[in-house]
Amino acid sequence: MEPIKVDSETADKLAYQTKRTERERRRFYAREPQSLGKVLATVMIKNRYASSSSNAALAEVWEKIVGPAHAARTLPVAVRRGKLEVTVAHSAISQELSFDSRRIIAALQQQLPEAKITDVRYRVGTIG
Repeated sequence: MEPIKVDSETADKLAYQTKRTERERRRFYAREPQSLGKVLATVMIKNRYASSSSNAALAEVWEKIVGPAHAARTLPVAVRRGKLEVTVAHSAISQELSFDSRRIIAALQQQLPEAKITDVRYRVGTIG
C-alpha cells in the first residue's frame, strides 16, 4: 500500500489538529477525581456555612452594639452573603436602627471581621 500524498497546507493543518487533540486529552486526564467529602468541605468553607461565629456570639455582639433596649426587641438571625438578617418586633425599631446603620455595620465589622458583614437587613416578625 502506498502512502497518501498531501500538500503542505493540509499536512500543517493535520499536525496542528493532532497536537491540539493531544493537548486537550492531557489536560482532561490531568484532573483526578476528588472524594465527595473533600468537595463538600471545600464548598462549605468557601460559602462560609461552617462559620466560626455562632449565633450565640452574634447575639452577644449585637446586644453590645445596639444596647439592651433594642436587643430585647430584635433577634439577629443569620449572615447570608455579607448581609446580617435581623428580625425586629416593630417597624419603628427597624426604622430607628436603619438610621444608625453605618455605626452598626462599622461596629459589626470591627467585632466580627471573619463574618464579613457589609449590610444589615431588618424584617418585622415575632421575637422568641
